[in-house]
Amino acid sequence: ILFGMAAQNGRLFVPVSDFGEIADKTHPAMPGMNAIDITTGALAWTAPMANTCEPELKNCYPGISAAITATPDFVIAGGDDGRLRAYAPDSGEVLLDMDLLRSFETVNHVAASGGSMSGGAAPIVDSGQVIVASGYGHAMKMPGNVLLVFEKE
Repeated sequence: ILFGMAAQNGRLFVPVSDFGEIADKTHPAMPGMNAIDITTGALAWTAPMANTCEPELKNCYPGISAAITATPDFVIAGGDDGRLRAYAPDSGEVLLDMDLLRSFETVNHVAASGGSMSGGAAPIVDSGQVIVASGYGHAMKMPGNVLLVFEKE
């Protein structure tokens, strides 16, 4: 857990990066999203991440090291693998899995592409929009330089 968790409706949502092996080498890596019942401390659900990283992608890792955002309708997280995912808060079902490792046409015509999402900048959800920064070329992550705004149609 690197940059933060989120809470909503009695649940604590915990993103895990965990790439490689855990320090004692006795447990496999378990990157993904987890939900904990705040009252009991019990694990409500876990949504392990599949490794979507192609062998030729340098510095691509499954896991979530970025801060996340929880709403009553979904938990949204940017991954170290350059994918944006939204999870159902009650079950962990993946509602959205969007690959951002590509070039984007921008309003100012500057070349932009997505990359790893890491650091303290959580997705912003407000007034029907989701705002996400994609690209984190620090600490062995995939660089990029795009700010994306999604709006419900």
